Amino acid sequence: MDLFVSNLRSNVEMWDVYLFSADYTAQEYFERKGKSRFVSARADIAITCLTYLSFDTFGTGRCDNYGTLLTDNPFFDYAARHWGVHVRGQEETMKGLALCFLEDSSKASCAGDFSIAGYWERPMNYSGMHLSSFFGLAKIVDYQLKTGAIADSRSRDDQSPLSIAAQYGHEAVVKLLLAQDDVDINSKDRGGRTPLLWAARRGHEAVVKLFLARDDIDVDSKDSSDWTPLSWAARSGHVAVAKLLLARDDVDVDSKDAGGETSLSWAAGYGREAVVKQFLARDDVNVNAKGSGGRTPLSWAVSNGNEAVVKQFLARDDVDVDSKDLYGQTPLSWAARYGQEAAVKLFLARDDVDVVSKDSGGRTPLSWATESGHEAVVKLLLAQDGVGVNPEDSHSQTLLSFGAEN
Repeated sequence: MDLFVSNLRSNVEMWDVYLFSADYTAQEYFERKGKSRFVSARADIAITCLTYLSFDTFGTGRCDNYGTLLTDNPFFDYAARHWGVHVRGQEETMKGLALCFLEDSSKASCAGDFSIAGYWERPMNYSGMHLSSFFGLAKIVDYQLKTGAIADSRSRDDQSPLSIAAQYGHEAVVKLLLAQDDVDINSKDRGGRTPLLWAARRGHEAVVKLFLARDDIDVDSKDSSDWTPLSWAARSGHVAVAKLLLARDDVDVDSKDAGGETSLSWAAGYGREAVVKQFLARDDVNVNAKGSGGRTPLSWAVSNGNEAVVKQFLARDDVDVDSKDLYGQTPLSWAARYGQEAAVKLFLARDDVDVVSKDSGGRTPLSWATESGHEAVVKLLLAQDGVGVNPEDSHSQTLLSFGAEN
C-alpha cells in the first residue's frame, strides 16, 4: 500500500506531492532525495543546535545535575552530540554562531561532557577548542586560533585539543595545531597517552605521518601501562601504522610493557599476521623475548591458533621452539592443550622439537591433549617415536586417568 505524503513544508516552501512505495522507506527517500528536496536542512539543524546550546540555561552551574538537565531539556543530548556534524562542510556560514557558543567556556564545557566524555568521567572541563577539534572543524579551529583561543588547553584528564584531534583522526585539525609554537606535541593525558599514541592506537595513518615528520616527536613514549605507539598499532593490527613506526631507526622494537611483553608478542597473540611479518623483517627484533610469565611470541601465537603466524616463526632458525614459560610449558604443550591440530603438525615437522618435554606439573604435550579431549592431536603425538602411552605426572595421574576424566 502506498503512503501518500502531501503538503510537506520546509523552509517556508510547499513541496510537491510524493508517493512512497511500501518497500521504499522514509529513510531511503531522504538519503536519496534529501539534498535536492531540502537544500538548507543541514544548515537549519546546525543553527537550531547552536542556538539551543547557547541558551543561558546551560551556563555556569547549570550542568551540575546531568539527570535533571536532560529531563528538563530533552533536546540537549542530541544538540551536544551532533551540532558539529551538521556544521561540518558549512563552517563559513556557521562561523559567527559557532564561535559565539565555543567562546562561552561554561556552555562549551557542558556540551563537551555529553559529546566527548563518558558519563562516568564528567565533568571534564573541555574548552571550545576541544569541541571543535573533536568534530574536526578545521576552519572553526583556524578562526579560534586567530582570535586568541588557547591552542594547548587541558581538560580535567589532561587531554589537549591536539590529543583529541589525533584520537579521532582529524588530519586537517592536527596539521593546524602542530603549526602552533605553544603546543606540546608530546603532552600526556591522565593515562600517559600522547597524541601520537592515540593516533597509532586508532590506526590513523595520515595523522601518524604528520607526527613522525617532526624532529621533536617521542616515538617510544609510554602510557601508564608502558605501552608505546608501536605496541598499540601491533596489538590492534594497524598494518600501515606499524609499518611507518618500524621503518624508523629510533623505534625500540623490543620495548616491554608493564607485563614484560613486547609489541611482537602482542601482534602474535592477536594473530596479526601482516604485522608479525613486518617485525620479523627487522634484524634487531628479539623473536624469543619473554614476558613476566615466561612466554615467547611463538607461545602466544600458538594460543591464538593462527596457523599462518605460527608458520612464520617456525620458518626461522633462531626461534627457540622448546622455550619454557614460568610453568615449564613449551609452545607445543600449549598447542596440544588447546587442540591446535594444524599448529601441532607444524611443530612435529621440525626435527628439533622435544615432543615429550614435561612442564612443572609433569605433564607432557600428550598429557595435555588427552586431558583436554583433543583426539586428533593425541593421535598425532602417539605416532611420534619416543612418545609413551602411560607417562605419570608429578601428581601420579596417568595418561589413562586423564582420558577417563575427560
